[in-house]
Amino acid sequence: MAPLAGGLVERIAAVGLRVAPATGAVVLRAGAFPWGHRDPFDRIIAATALEMGLPLLSADAAFDGLPGLGRLWRLRADQPLVVRRHVARQRA
Repeated sequence: MAPLAGGLVERIAAVGLRVAPATGAVVLRAGAFPWGHRDPFDRIIAATALEMGLPLLSADAAFDGLPGLGRLWRLRADQPLVVRRHVARQRA
């Protein structure tokens, strides 16, 4: 992995992207989710998207169970982009 990591941030910036910071708010949010999905990496990915106010680009349906998170995905290149947003229902 080390040979691939050298200059990674610069290469990401060169194509107009940026690395999302792992802030304290992201880490705390990831740990406090009322979400049964226990994968710590998925929790950090989801928390980062929510903290940054961005949808998540993923084919993993596990993210659909998290209230407030929008997920974008495309099954094949010739299919339209699908947007999935989980909205928590209000209890009466």
